[in-house]
Amino acid sequence: DWNIVYLLYNITIMKKGNCSVLLNEDNLTYYWIGFILADGHIGKGVRLKVALSNKDKDHIIKLQNFLSVETLREYPTYSEFSIMDTSPIRNFCKKFKIEQNKTKKACDISQVKGDLLKSLFIGFIDGDGYIGKQYKREDCCLFIKCHSAWLDNLNIFAKEYLGKESAYINKAGYANLNIGNNKILKELKQFAIINKLPVLERKWKNINLE
Repeated sequence: DWNIVYLLYNITIMKKGNCSVLLNEDNLTYYWIGFILADGHIGKGVRLKVALSNKDKDHIIKLQNFLSVETLREYPTYSEFSIMDTSPIRNFCKKFKIEQNKTKKACDISQVKGDLLKSLFIGFIDGDGYIGKQYKREDCCLFIKCHSAWLDNLNIFAKEYLGKESAYINKAGYANLNIGNNKILKELKQFAIINKLPVLERKWKNINLE
């Protein structure tokens, strides 16, 4: 039966990788964890899928290499990969309390502290954030908008970097966090450079370190 052959072929492709690295405790790992929490999809707690626009194809290739995924599927407007690595992904989900629909049911990052939280935040920004120039100023502002379920997590970031829980629910019902303090954004960029985090250059180039 060709349907069974096709299914087995796809399962084989998905298994070719190593998600155990997501359980490591280092800055690079936590950068990618932040990015996956923002832009990845975990199906049934065992299958990780990431898809990015082709303008960020180089970035998904970096994540593909980090997870040792062999196959990247390329389409006219986006690229994606899937990996089914049951035990590591289940442990990863347990560690961060990730549920099936992580967009509407936020994970738990309350145990992450210090440099690891900073790395996770930078990865999350690359997934869900926007860094732009402030009106008629050279200073930048960071804008994050996501599902309302993520309000508590955004306030973890806010409390860490702004000293108060300043994330809020906007009129459209989304959770928002804005950081307009250029000193904080420069410190995040400097941290990323020092720790060689593979940030999305198109997002961070607006922050001038001079």
